[in-house]
Amino acid sequence: MTVRAKGRAIFYGRRSSDQQENSLESQVNWAIQAAANENISLAISRDLLDRVKASSQSHDGDLYLDDAISGSINQRAGLTACLQKALADRSVSHIFVHKRDRLARPDNPSEAASQEFKLSQAGITIVFSDARVEPTKDGQADIAQIITATIEYHRSGQFLQDLSKRILDVQKILAKQGFSTGGRAPYGFGRFLKSPNGELTSLPEGRRVKQTGHHVVHLPVDSEKIAVWISMLEMREQGLGLKRISNQLNQLGIPSPDAGRVRTDKGVRHRVSGTWNPNTVKELCQNPIIVGLLQHGTRSEGKHRRCTPDGSRPLNDEERNGDRVVTVINPVEERIRVEAAFAPQFSPERFEAIQNKVNVRSQSQRGVRRASDPSKYPLSTRVIDLTDGCGSIMYGVTHRTTKARKPIDTPYYTCGRYMKLQQCSHNRVDGERLLELVLRSIKHMVRRTGTRSELTQRLIDIASRKSPADPHQDQLRTLLANQATNLERERIEIGRKLSVESDPILSDIFRSEFTSKGQQLETIQAELCSLAQKKNTTSDSPETQVQSALELLDKLERLATVPEARTRLLEVLNQLGIWVGLDFREVKWGKRSVRKVRSGIISIGRGTLPINTHGRDNCDPNQPEGDCGCSAGPKIATTDRIETPGDGDAKSGENMAQVTREGDSLTMVNRGDRI
Repeated sequence: MTVRAKGRAIFYGRRSSDQQENSLESQVNWAIQAAANENISLAISRDLLDRVKASSQSHDGDLYLDDAISGSINQRAGLTACLQKALADRSVSHIFVHKRDRLARPDNPSEAASQEFKLSQAGITIVFSDARVEPTKDGQADIAQIITATIEYHRSGQFLQDLSKRILDVQKILAKQGFSTGGRAPYGFGRFLKSPNGELTSLPEGRRVKQTGHHVVHLPVDSEKIAVWISMLEMREQGLGLKRISNQLNQLGIPSPDAGRVRTDKGVRHRVSGTWNPNTVKELCQNPIIVGLLQHGTRSEGKHRRCTPDGSRPLNDEERNGDRVVTVINPVEERIRVEAAFAPQFSPERFEAIQNKVNVRSQSQRGVRRASDPSKYPLSTRVIDLTDGCGSIMYGVTHRTTKARKPIDTPYYTCGRYMKLQQCSHNRVDGERLLELVLRSIKHMVRRTGTRSELTQRLIDIASRKSPADPHQDQLRTLLANQATNLERERIEIGRKLSVESDPILSDIFRSEFTSKGQQLETIQAELCSLAQKKNTTSDSPETQVQSALELLDKLERLATVPEARTRLLEVLNQLGIWVGLDFREVKWGKRSVRKVRSGIISIGRGTLPINTHGRDNCDPNQPEGDCGCSAGPKIATTDRIETPGDGDAKSGENMAQVTREGDSLTMVNRGDRI
């Protein structure tokens, strides 16, 4: 590869949380000054930064951002767009990034170093505030540059481990002293800043104060809310279920704890309904703060380390699910529990009796995972109810029927607003038939782009342009193997000196160096194992790959019946940005009134739906009218409308008629339905 002629530059910035108020501003200021010193064009400014942050976008012009996103997340919208722009646009010769830890804090430093090598191999100069990565010469890797990058990315990833340990250790100390470790105060309680001399200052919600020796405590402040909480416990004591308690609170018109707040789901801001949910009631009925007992460490959900009464600990195998981590509920003996500084608001004996009673009743279900199989509802949260401007997400549920004395479980997508609030209508659609229709529509829209021969040639051209192998992997593997050999030799030599040294001071020095070399050797050996697992085998020719892809396209609908393929459907549909909008109507089926699909829209990529997600509860000022709130997908914007017979196209109506047959009642509901 040759060095690109000096053209223009692009900038990538990232901050981990919105608490780093001036982080992005300082990165942009540095990049503007650095570009001026390089005498290269970089079209970014503070005003552009403010607009991009306000619009929650990931890029605009030469500015690429990831705001409030951890560097341990590999798939980031801003970084992905920046890399695609740099590799595709030959006019881009420089990328400005403040430091390597802004690019990544990876668990595997070789992956980040490989990504950096690909940019330099493409002729791009990467400018950091403390380093500079020049383009490679004839595609050959600079060994010193690879070593430096690997070490820097290892330090960046290790920083998260160390930070996680420090935070958890501090939280343990605060929790054992009766202070808050973060988050909102419970229902009916308020946040107070406690000084070293015991003086209390009320803190409004959302206000953060950092002051030496001052810490936050939670104290009861709202007697009316505390009375509601106590009434829940009394109803629970009488044997009432969670759903019945929540319904009774809603009938009385009592606002829920989140009433008036705004949430963000899938990037869409919407108002919380303000109604009680059984899960909210359950959380309150299990929170011991009402009896003057502070509890910390109920859940473990950290990615790097997790809290115990004795300090932080690494994750075990059961808490990992591939690249994802699993949230677990810790047993009571593994939680930190201390007496509060205020009087109990409810009898501790009665509270304990309630917990024992609930534990006995739920014993048969304890430990049973409630997470549904993702392959069962591939379209879950991507189906929107458009009826009368509802805009609610439709969730996957299972409806059990009996035919020939055999139970049959049928997956459906049901309106979330009805499930949670019993508002509007109980609209639902058969999940398998809807999935079949969506997959058939995708295949139809792909074929509509051209003839099969044109599509085949286009895919072959794309596959041929891809690099079949990454030479950096072999070079890095050889480098690390040589380094491991040298470290092993040095450890043997240091061990020989240590065995014959009589001076205690020199012995301590040799022992420390021996330990340090051993740690370095373990790190390098772990990297070698990771590279060995990822070593690429000989790939098929582009023609063979394209032929296999087209064969999969021909049987796309049938793949939905293959269990191995269904596990990947959710990922594919998310990457394509699939959204389905359904409009329902009421019709007569005999003497009964049933809900049937009247029409629908399938949106792919940047296509839009006519109703905002969450409908009237949507309060995102940056979301234009009709935007479904979907994330950016491939650069295809296609929206196909599907209608039932009598409402439009007959062929499309025939397809939708297969989704909801006349014999399928959409008004019956099973008491055991769950989101």
